[in-house]
Amino acid sequence: MANTIKVPKMKLKIEVADETKEFKSPLAETILAQVRKVVVGHEQIQYYDVEDKKFKSFTYCCGDKYEFNYELEEVKLKETEFDCYGFPITYAGDK
Repeated sequence: MANTIKVPKMKLKIEVADETKEFKSPLAETILAQVRKVVVGHEQIQYYDVEDKKFKSFTYCCGDKYEFNYELEEVKLKETEFDCYGFPITYAGDK
């Protein structure tokens, strides 16, 4: 168990008109931030749907609702890689 950590993952549910849209982390946090600062009925919430591979949007209007919660997800930590001299390997994204 020492090689795992628990990470909070957000689930966001938005009721827009008669349709319910559900999003999960990391997209849920981005959409929630947009919804919280939107001018109701005047601006669109935009996001990239990875399943359909295209941008989508919707208008958040009066009477529309949202709710969110967090669930802990257990994530396995990556093992440290070592080079032939025993030094840890660092990738550009790790800096």
